[in-house]
Amino acid sequence: MKTNKKELVRDLQKVYYDKRELLISIFVLFAMNIVLFIVPIVNLDATHPKIRTRFTDNIYDNITQLSPWYYLLSFSVLAIVLGIGHNLIAIRIANKQGKDLAHVFLVISMIVTAFAICFLFKILEMS
Repeated sequence: MKTNKKELVRDLQKVYYDKRELLISIFVLFAMNIVLFIVPIVNLDATHPKIRTRFTDNIYDNITQLSPWYYLLSFSVLAIVLGIGHNLIAIRIANKQGKDLAHVFLVISMIVTAFAICFLFKILEMS
């Protein structure tokens, strides 16, 4: 299925005029992903070749592992996928299958983003 820009603009206009509460969820997810995109880039430090990442199978263990500094960039890539890709998918879902399913999809994306932000801050706290 090929999507062109005119279809995408038309879908976005439908969401803007008909589904305002979905638009609020889109903006919230986008704002969360801006945080997830900017924070790791600001905290990159190539002079420290390793950062501490936490891998535990028990909450009482404090096992840490060193990972390369560019590990933080994976959070920025995730932010691009969630912030742009999932919003576009939600707009398409809203126009094809209804706003309720699109809203559920956005809430799940917000939960994933919130977990990623928590993991990011935990990694930055340990470094």
